[in-house]
Amino acid sequence: MADPDRNAFQSALSDFVFEAACGGAIRHLADNGCTVKQIMERLDYPISGERVRSAYYKYFCDSGVILETSPEEGLPQAKPEYVLEYDSYGKPSYRRKNPAETGGNMPDSGMTEAVWREEIYRPEEGSRLQGPKGMPKEKSGQAHCSWGRGAELSVFLAKMCSRKGNGQAYLSCDFGIPDSRAAKGVSLLNGRQQEYLEGIPWPRRRVYHRLDQRMKEILCSLYEQGAYEGICYFPSSRVRLLVR
Repeated sequence: MADPDRNAFQSALSDFVFEAACGGAIRHLADNGCTVKQIMERLDYPISGERVRSAYYKYFCDSGVILETSPEEGLPQAKPEYVLEYDSYGKPSYRRKNPAETGGNMPDSGMTEAVWREEIYRPEEGSRLQGPKGMPKEKSGQAHCSWGRGAELSVFLAKMCSRKGNGQAYLSCDFGIPDSRAAKGVSLLNGRQQEYLEGIPWPRRRVYHRLDQRMKEILCSLYEQGAYEGICYFPSSRVRLLVR
């Protein structure tokens, strides 16, 4: 019979070794936009892809890149981060990072009392017939896919995010739900986009990813091809945008 205490010790030891060997590297590379595949290529420590994917996902949840509950239930506080410094005599000490160094704290939780306003995204009629600055596509030299439904949505989201306080938005993600429109749409994306999504161990339920530049491109590409249906949240302005 296995010794529970010994198993717990071995597990704790394994976690400690993993963290010491590559935990910080994974978080650093994730912050710099690396996919799981790219991180695996850069790690010298022998570790399974599953372990890296798990650490990657956990870090995204801890840092607020991914929310496992709806933004309507509130956003988590950013966890404090510390940096190791040395004084003039070489004595080490830890200093807590300020918001400017960590990219800013996440908004306070407690938003459940606020009223959310629901809006429905409606592409402008006829806008798909025009290229940038109103120039017809055949004269602008742009392919249809570069100024279609996805491009319209991209412009609209950029305007929404540019509003005061709306910088941190989220979109609903169903990539882990079998047979969902989003899961089926992954194969329609380019290799770079697929690599990012396939490196995340999505749970078999809806979660919410921060609407950064990479996810905005993925969302608009899926929408262009009729493979996205979900919700974008703008917590600061309490707008819940239905994208159909």
